[in-house]
Amino acid sequence: MECNHINQGDVNDLNDCSDQLGTTLPCKVIRLGTYSFEPREPVIITSKGIRIVAPFEANTSKVCIFITLLIYTREVIKIEAHCSRTTESTLCFYTLHKCGQYIRNALKMSDAESTPSQTFAIILQIDSIGEQAQSVIRSIWDNLEEISLADAQVLIQRATESDRKLADSKQNCESNRSTTQLQPNDKRQLLIYPPGKGGISINTGDYLCLATDRYLNDIIIDFYLKWLHDNVIPKTEKDRTFIFSTFFYGRLTNFSGHTNPGKNVKQTAAQKCHARVQKWTKNVNLFEKDFIIIPINEQAHWFLAIICFPGLKGRVTFDAHTPVELRDSEDGDYNNCSCNAPNNSQSNAYGSSTGANNTASQQPIKQPIILIFDSLAGVSRNCVVATLRDYLSCEYKVKLPETAAHTFNADNMPGHCVKVPQQNNLTDCGLYLLQYVEQFFNDPIRDYRIPIKQLANWFDTITVIRKREDISKLLQSLINEHNGPHNRILLPDIPFPTLNGQLVEPKGYNIKFEEDEIDEDDENPHVSTDELETELSTDDTSKSEKPIKKPQARRKRGVKRRMQLGTVNTDMPTTSHTTGTTTPPIATAQRPTNLAKIRKVDP
Repeated sequence: MECNHINQGDVNDLNDCSDQLGTTLPCKVIRLGTYSFEPREPVIITSKGIRIVAPFEANTSKVCIFITLLIYTREVIKIEAHCSRTTESTLCFYTLHKCGQYIRNALKMSDAESTPSQTFAIILQIDSIGEQAQSVIRSIWDNLEEISLADAQVLIQRATESDRKLADSKQNCESNRSTTQLQPNDKRQLLIYPPGKGGISINTGDYLCLATDRYLNDIIIDFYLKWLHDNVIPKTEKDRTFIFSTFFYGRLTNFSGHTNPGKNVKQTAAQKCHARVQKWTKNVNLFEKDFIIIPINEQAHWFLAIICFPGLKGRVTFDAHTPVELRDSEDGDYNNCSCNAPNNSQSNAYGSSTGANNTASQQPIKQPIILIFDSLAGVSRNCVVATLRDYLSCEYKVKLPETAAHTFNADNMPGHCVKVPQQNNLTDCGLYLLQYVEQFFNDPIRDYRIPIKQLANWFDTITVIRKREDISKLLQSLINEHNGPHNRILLPDIPFPTLNGQLVEPKGYNIKFEEDEIDEDDENPHVSTDELETELSTDDTSKSEKPIKKPQARRKRGVKRRMQLGTVNTDMPTTSHTTGTTTPPIATAQRPTNLAKIRKVDP
């Protein structure tokens, strides 16, 4: 048995009392408001107050916990008593509301927040009370009111009925509570976020794409970006940030539907593209924003574009906004968007923390720029940047018709593919996109002078791996909040690569990495120097096999990725619930088990 004392003052210490009055009462039943129990210890009454030891109502452990309650004499405002030496006796103490709240909180009583009464009743049921005990009680409280046996029985009956009503209320609450465990093949709407018009509807098919090795669809990406905007992006940045949906770029670049030839005959290609999405910014002026977030899907691959400071007319210092002129050597060589794999040795030379790529003589700057964040380096994104520049030029003309026309080009709106953490599989690109956006605001760039190289180690790989489980828990939390405690809906049980944030090794899955040296002259000249892939038979992967090397050739450090895949989970659906993007073809998502892959990384 474990006994805790609530520090309310010891009523047993009578050293400072002149009357030294006290008695003990062995009770059959004690009622504290709506809580009744059979006590193990007698109640002690002194001229200072009452001491009651009560079992802890909210205790869920196997250890029996008792709470010692101490009620001061001055907190008792009225006593009703039926005292007898031969029959059952009853004492009812009415205390101040403050004392009742103290007892409720100490015992974690279920009615702690719901009792409006200004008094609190403590009822002691006793087999009999001796003359000495009666004398002590009458001496301490001169306001004691004698009641008959019949009145005492009515008092106890009312308390019993109150207990029964509370029990019935709890039982009804439990009976009305339902829990539904969804299955992966159930088709139903889970949530609309945010609630109301314009919210994103998420169903079970969307949720399933969070499973291990599944490709995130546009619904989950739109949902999480909206949630980031509402809950993660700082308030100071929220009003200066605009996030396009995953459908924006596809609509901008892929026209479908009927056109009016007479209306569009004089429009340029850029104007026709802009016209298709012109209403998307009907109530928004993008040139009043600092950051425009654009999730993009091309050839079943997610990556991110962020247009930074489109309203600036040139480079300014980061804090003072003083105009800055850069030397040609600082400005001319990086205006391209060919994403190369991150190089740690180069990025460390610029510092390990965000915004450290400026020397002591350089101040951090802001400038209009289009940043590309791609988790599969090696693909040129110049076309994407050019398309976004054309869109901004047309948008500027529409939103600011009274000002001089402003054409965005490579000089006043450069593009830059940032060296960022890379994915090591074929399905996590959507997760990386979401993490790029989240990290962009949690650990913001402090200097927009290009090249921006200090983000190669922006976050750990495990941060992305556990994101599937994190989004699942977020969805479950929002569903619980929406449905309330009486109608719980549990999401389908699907596999995640982590359990409570810790990595789980899937069955039949084994990945090994080893460094190898690759001859630059042996590379296929038709393959991009940023991304080299050579397929080898896995029958030889256990050997330390290397390409044939020429003595005079320059050598580069490479990473050989050996992957063995076990049985593919065929229980999960292979189609994604989306109208904008689809799951990559099976031939792309599942590499043959007899193939390995070599990727060259720039030194």
